[in-house]
Amino acid sequence: MTFTVTYQSLTLPTDQWLNGTLLAVDGTDGSLIYNGNLCLRLVFGLSADEYAGRNVSALTGHKFSPTSKLGRIVKGMLGREPGEGEEVDLQSFINQEFQVMVEPKASNGRTFYNVAEVRAADGDSE
Repeated sequence: MTFTVTYQSLTLPTDQWLNGTLLAVDGTDGSLIYNGNLCLRLVFGLSADEYAGRNVSALTGHKFSPTSKLGRIVKGMLGREPGEGEEVDLQSFINQEFQVMVEPKASNGRTFYNVAEVRAADGDSE
């Protein structure tokens, strides 16, 4: 089987919430390592017509606290602050709709978009 490499330029807005579905949570088994640290990758599929079929992701550490990136993302997904000692199963969020805010990151002459914030799909429009 052969594949053809294509590069498609896509510019995403960084000042508005985008609708998307959580497609996958990678690294829950400790298999994802970035810069020597255990990581999780949350992959969201965008659903707005002009971005349909495009995926964006959030790369976080395994640390789950109110101030960690993972903690802030989970708070947005839940729509509330997790309670002390509360266990959250990220896999249970797969196929649920959310809104994401992205931020651009340049690397090797290309721009990638990382998920910076997440909120429940019924969040207020801003």
